[in-house]
Amino acid sequence: ILVTTKGYNTYKATIRTFERTASGNWKQILSVPGYIGKNGFARNKKEGDGKSPAGKYTIGFAFGQKGNPGTKLPFRAITNDDVWVDDPESKLYNTWQSRKKASGQWKSAENMNNKLYRYGFVINYNQERIPYKGSAIFFHVANNYTLGCTGTSEKYVVSILKWLDPKKKPVIIQTPEQELNKY
Repeated sequence: ILVTTKGYNTYKATIRTFERTASGNWKQILSVPGYIGKNGFARNKKEGDGKSPAGKYTIGFAFGQKGNPGTKLPFRAITNDDVWVDDPESKLYNTWQSRKKASGQWKSAENMNNKLYRYGFVINYNQERIPYKGSAIFFHVANNYTLGCTGTSEKYVVSILKWLDPKKKPVIIQTPEQELNKY
């Protein structure tokens, strides 16, 4: 998955998906409009900066509120109890947790039962869980800028979820167009 913008300071993106052909060439499958963080891309993301991390990342599990839409990725159904801890001081920073079971172990956590998370997947950013480096970076449903995630319309999120195959070791590259040569 390639997410590009016309520069660092815009939230309007183009999201394209590619597959490698038998001959080793890249074939574009999809090209749709999308959105990133309201403050654009960051090469050095910080918690709460409103920027999406630029870079190349693996893809984690899929999630949603309406059941598995047909993805081959591991899928987690969201309940009212689910949160993603975004408190950099918490030992649970940048992890999915049960509000009831882990209550009191953080000062801030994002409610996963949010209309933006009808469908999505985790972008494996800051897996080392370094405090203040950014958390809860997802690819999800969006029709405008995000607070650091990447998004597009629900129909395209579902289409991409159905297309993704963990056996093919998919990655997501997020970058301004002028820096595509870094990948």
